[in-house]
Amino acid sequence: MADESTVTEISTPAETPVEDTSTNVEPDNTGTSTVEPETGDAAAGTETKTQETRLYADKYKSVEDLEKGYKELQGVYTKASDFEQKYNDLLAQQQANAQRVEQQNLNEARSKGFQSPQEQRIAESVQVAEFEQYVNNLNSINPEYIEAVRHNLLQYYQTAHPAYLEEAKRYFPPSIIENVTLAKNSLQHRLISEYQAQQAQIADQNTRNLAETLKTEFPDFLNELKNNEGRAQALQQFCNAGFINSKEDMQAFINVVSKIEATAKEQAIAEYEAQKTIEKTKKAAQISSNTFIPENKEKYSEEDLEKMPQAQFDKIYAQKGLAAFI
Repeated sequence: MADESTVTEISTPAETPVEDTSTNVEPDNTGTSTVEPETGDAAAGTETKTQETRLYADKYKSVEDLEKGYKELQGVYTKASDFEQKYNDLLAQQQANAQRVEQQNLNEARSKGFQSPQEQRIAESVQVAEFEQYVNNLNSINPEYIEAVRHNLLQYYQTAHPAYLEEAKRYFPPSIIENVTLAKNSLQHRLISEYQAQQAQIADQNTRNLAETLKTEFPDFLNELKNNEGRAQALQQFCNAGFINSKEDMQAFINVVSKIEATAKEQAIAEYEAQKTIEKTKKAAQISSNTFIPENKEKYSEEDLEKMPQAQFDKIYAQKGLAAFI
């Protein structure tokens, strides 16, 4: 048994000072990466990769993707075409509805004795104003007649029958009737003037729009007007008469003018050819009459006789007699 008083000591190496060599260490460039030129095999790989990433139509990586994109594009065009068709159908339907409503309004106005819906609206506005003027002056009549007058005015408002108004006016002072009449006439004149100004403005705008349309649709024909006074005058007369209100009207006008010009041209050509034929015939006759046949011939053939002027024939006959021709 070991002696308990004996102590085992573990020795450690003596600490040695560590030398700082950071100032003496040379820079290590082994960690710095440099780009080496690609070898022949690497360049070939890059070219192969470029060929593999070729794009079709600058967008698709394969023919299959190109076909798929084309089909999708066709679908977009189809949808756009369908939308345009639906829009045109809706526009046509709205125009048809507007025309139907306009015709209904015209029929209603004429059934009430007016020439147009606008004339009816002006008359109704004047009627309402006249009704209000008399209602506002009910305090100017005898109180015992107010209910009767109010009843007649209401009937006039609902039916527009002048008999009710005339009955109500019997109870108003002349000064009130005169003032209402002046106000009524003034309002009517103002409404008519406003309507005419509005129509003139619309017509002016429509004329400008039509002019722009015609410039776009028929530029060649309009440019030729500068050098064709006949066409220019005809177009002005058609426009002044109100015959050209759309590009269809303009096309019809061009067709008529072209037909007239073609007919006139054909007639001029026919007249020219006839005149040339007449001149040619006259010239041939003149040449035939001036043909010279020598007079010293012993005998004259039938051909000579055909070409011989009458004066020459008479002269030879007088000199040689009938023997020269037999």
